[in-house]
Amino acid sequence: MARIAEAELERLKREVSLVRLVEAAGVTLRRQGKDLAGRCPFHEEATASLVVSPEKNLFHCFGCGTAR
Repeated sequence: MARIAEAELERLKREVSLVRLVEAAGVTLRRQGKDLAGRCPFHEEATASLVVSPEKNLFHCFGCGTAR
């Protein structure tokens, strides 16, 4: 399988809103201070453990440890 060039990945990280991408995947995000929180789509859970930082365009799940 072909790899995506590093420059293209960096461009996508700059130009694509992670908040909009997560919401488009069906995750409801709610304001939690300066960040947004929701239920992680990568595992089953009853409470929100996914935190999205719009300022940094990064996410982290405190339940399963997935992050970018």
